[in-house]
Amino acid sequence: MIIFRRFIGAYAIVNIRHTKITTFSQCYHFSSIPSNGLPKASLFMPVNPENNSNQWIFFGCFGLLTLTGGISLLKHTCRIAHADARSIKKIKKRIDLPSYRLEEVQKHGKNAETIWVTFQEGVYDITNFVQNHPGGDKILLAAGGPIEPYWNIYQQHLTPEVLEMLEELRIGNLDERDIVIVKFEDEDDLYYNDPKRHPGLVVKSEKPFNAETPVELIMDNFLTPNDIFYVRNHMPVPAIDAEKHKLRIEGISIQQPLELSLDDLKRQFARVNVNATLQCAGNRRSEMDAIKKVQGLNWKSTAIGNAKWTGVRLRDVLIKAGVNTNDTRIKHVILRGADVDSEGNHYEASITFEKAMQDEVIIAYEMNDEDIPRDHGYPLRLIAPGIVGARQVKFLSDIILSEEESKSHWQRKDYRGLPPFISASDRQNFELVPSIQEYPVQSAFCYPAESTKISRCNFIFSLLLIHAFN
Repeated sequence: MIIFRRFIGAYAIVNIRHTKITTFSQCYHFSSIPSNGLPKASLFMPVNPENNSNQWIFFGCFGLLTLTGGISLLKHTCRIAHADARSIKKIKKRIDLPSYRLEEVQKHGKNAETIWVTFQEGVYDITNFVQNHPGGDKILLAAGGPIEPYWNIYQQHLTPEVLEMLEELRIGNLDERDIVIVKFEDEDDLYYNDPKRHPGLVVKSEKPFNAETPVELIMDNFLTPNDIFYVRNHMPVPAIDAEKHKLRIEGISIQQPLELSLDDLKRQFARVNVNATLQCAGNRRSEMDAIKKVQGLNWKSTAIGNAKWTGVRLRDVLIKAGVNTNDTRIKHVILRGADVDSEGNHYEASITFEKAMQDEVIIAYEMNDEDIPRDHGYPLRLIAPGIVGARQVKFLSDIILSEEESKSHWQRKDYRGLPPFISASDRQNFELVPSIQEYPVQSAFCYPAESTKISRCNFIFSLLLIHAFN
């Protein structure tokens, strides 16, 4: 992959693989860790090192490269005040459709032949949608009644695209005598204890909270500051007392489950630092969405960040628990978080046992030399460089050695790559598609911004262009 640009100011490389960095004045050299077996990545010196205003930086790297200029946060904050603002469209009565009483809707619950739900003034038959949608088990919670209370928990799904799709399933109107205004904020809000966030984050959903780093700021620091590091939550952020929190390890080849406190981890195991990039599996989804509508949050290119993670090797903890590293029955390591939804379901994912035994895979308790912030997994989270963030479980509470991958919704019915010719509704064999682990190499330009007009380049650019494609 060859990427180059005319350069003014500071620069850095964001690499999806774990890297070590050596600094030489204005030249950075990156070398991948031996266990990855990746080719080296280098950054060459500028053509004219005496004139920074006319420097050309030539990047040749195997990894993820993002580029940006130094635009002020104030300008960004003013601009994003209206970014991703999506008002909830009022669903009105349709005179071309019949009206139904609520008692009739209630007859079409999750065990009925046909499944109905209501939203505002509409009545919808979602039978086929539930059967073909990977989140059907969640949708069934609203069967035979209003869907609003569940969107209060999973507000990331309350988008114009989803409402448009829902309207196609509309079969009638809810009788005026049964219409109740459902508030999306109430005293039972599961998110009331979420932490405060940096106002500069570009918010993609409020509940659960998901946001990406401002594109203008991501290149200002090689290690992304904690307060503007992208945030990906699936549920409310749990309030955990670190002194009482226990990590439980159990499963195949472990005779007796082992429980460790945060203090145990710090005292009994070697302290390890890993510089690694974390990236959301949906990063740059907005670009795919521009070509063909896809499901999920409308991430742009900055659901990604570098951090220095400090903790203990997962391998060391597993061996301490009594795991036989030669036990061929162990295929997967299931990781469970302390975050739960309204039904008591914990977030859970898994990685391969082979990956878990690598040196750079750690149970982290610090992020950029500070306690891991609540939004990023306090007090413990898995860090496994090279795979998607969805598998690097936050609020880590349980580790289970298994012959098969996690049976959780997020492992079996989400985070799987479908080819573009398969639509969102055609998912009968969804579990046959491999779960996403390692992420494809990709690149994104953060600066110049999209649609920016650029003057014609000089002779040096032409030479670099020729060199890049020969």
